Amino acid sequence: MSDLLTQSVNSMNVYRRALEVTANNVANVNTEGYSRTRITVVESPPEFNGQNAVGQGARAVDVTRGYHNFVNEQLQKATTYLSRYKAIDELSTQFERLFPNGESLLEAGFDHYFNAWQSLANDPTSTEVKSHLLQSQQVLTDRMAILNQTFKTLNAEVNGKITKTVDTINQLAQQLVENNMKLGRTGKESSQARHDLLDKRDQLMKELNQLVDAKLFERGNGIIEVYINDTKTPLINDNRAIRLEALPSAFAKGDKGLAKSEQLDVMIQQPGTGVMASVGDLAVGGELAGLLAFRRSMLDRAQDELGLASTGLMIASNILHRQGVDTFGQTGGDLFSANGASDADFYTAFKQIAYHHEQNKGDAVLSVNLYGANFDASQTYATNYQVNPDLSALRPRSYLVVHDPDHPSGFRVSDQRTGEHIDVLSGNGTAQSPLQFEGLEVVVSKGTVRATDQFEIRFYRDAMNQAKVMIHDSQAFAYRAQGAGIANNDIALNMAGLDAKAFLLDQEESPRSLSRQTALHLGQFHQTNRYALEAQTLLAQQIQKDRDAAAGVSLDEEAQNMIQYQAMYHASAKVMQASRQLFALLRSVM
Repeated sequence: MSDLLTQSVNSMNVYRRALEVTANNVANVNTEGYSRTRITVVESPPEFNGQNAVGQGARAVDVTRGYHNFVNEQLQKATTYLSRYKAIDELSTQFERLFPNGESLLEAGFDHYFNAWQSLANDPTSTEVKSHLLQSQQVLTDRMAILNQTFKTLNAEVNGKITKTVDTINQLAQQLVENNMKLGRTGKESSQARHDLLDKRDQLMKELNQLVDAKLFERGNGIIEVYINDTKTPLINDNRAIRLEALPSAFAKGDKGLAKSEQLDVMIQQPGTGVMASVGDLAVGGELAGLLAFRRSMLDRAQDELGLASTGLMIASNILHRQGVDTFGQTGGDLFSANGASDADFYTAFKQIAYHHEQNKGDAVLSVNLYGANFDASQTYATNYQVNPDLSALRPRSYLVVHDPDHPSGFRVSDQRTGEHIDVLSGNGTAQSPLQFEGLEVVVSKGTVRATDQFEIRFYRDAMNQAKVMIHDSQAFAYRAQGAGIANNDIALNMAGLDAKAFLLDQEESPRSLSRQTALHLGQFHQTNRYALEAQTLLAQQIQKDRDAAAGVSLDEEAQNMIQYQAMYHASAKVMQASRQLFALLRSVM
């Protein structure tokens, strides 16, 4: 008789537990990241009474979680790339407004400038036309200033997003550590509390992967580690969160470091070393990677390419203008300056100072200019004069220069944006032997350079940012050839012809065509990212459906289970009731 009571009590406990599990599933049907649970029921071991075995009913041995590791990993991977494409799309859509109808804001300035020179070529003695030309130069430099301000605004927006993203990554990493500590206190036995903590861990990892490509590894004994993109750079090491830092660039220009780069670098301290390392090249997924990719592939590229278009136009204009004479027979000077300075030396107007790394051991200052042997502005003007072909050696890049005593030149040079190695053609950085590459020369103008000292060169960005008009007297335009009459228009005609002359990038691009190529490249990048975003959205939706099918809560299924468990519970209760009545009857008979 007691066996019958035991069986019914065990059965009621099992199905009461099953109803609790089902009710918890129903309550969390809309909880993001929740994994449904199932109760596992097995037969209780029978008791042996002599040669007879008496069953003891059923018992609940486990509450299992509807979790599939492969699907979960696929969902996190899809999430991290989807977030990357979304971040790029949001900013690149905004950035495209700088290029209406496939043209950059520079082109309106080009139109004013070249049309004014053409008007002067048509009427070289007109005072009114010369005044209009004076205004057109200011329109051109104003356009450069507008672009620079727009770049600054976009860069500030990216910096703000990077800072917010880094802060959230740090918060999620700390929450993962705290959640894992709680997991450790639940032990290894299956329980609803443990399942809830595992669900929370998966949800935290999903949120983390929306921001940065992260992988979690369990090392046993309750220890977890989280690494960025399967690299050796950890976000969590031995249950300890390692903070990311959004820090101002370490490169500055000027003796007091006042002219710093406006870009933030994302850094992390390497465990056990104290060395801060950049995570920019490691972040291949997530919003952080999208922000850095937009900055590198669109914002930086546009600044370098439009900077070269602007600088190339200023160089070519100054070269041509110096070949002519003005109304009063005076030789032409600089039309533009890329640094606010100008004198008889053609190169003065283009000299720039490199940005030095704040951790440099030496105190060297590097000056940067056009390579002197390639830009001879003193040639006698000829009607068929072509703008100096060595302009074509210039490339739209910012450079990283590192002092390396083992290198033949003493320096290693690379593209700051892409990391591409740049060949040093000659020189060692001294005044007698300038370091020469891609149409530029670099000289250690003062101080001492030490091994591993780093410098950043933003020659074209700085030139566009500091562009100034140097002629303020409309009668000072050198529109005619030397020795020619006052009505001669050779210089003005050739100046207007610069608009169609391909003197940049191996004599394949003009400033206008380079500007349009920039718009085309950025448009293609935006569209390619948009296609990837659409494809990744569909993929993420499908994986989410697979995850929901494997681990999500189905109300229809839970309702069916609830009816079944409730019926079993009532049936077990009736067995108990019947056993009690039978037991009472037997007692009354005895």
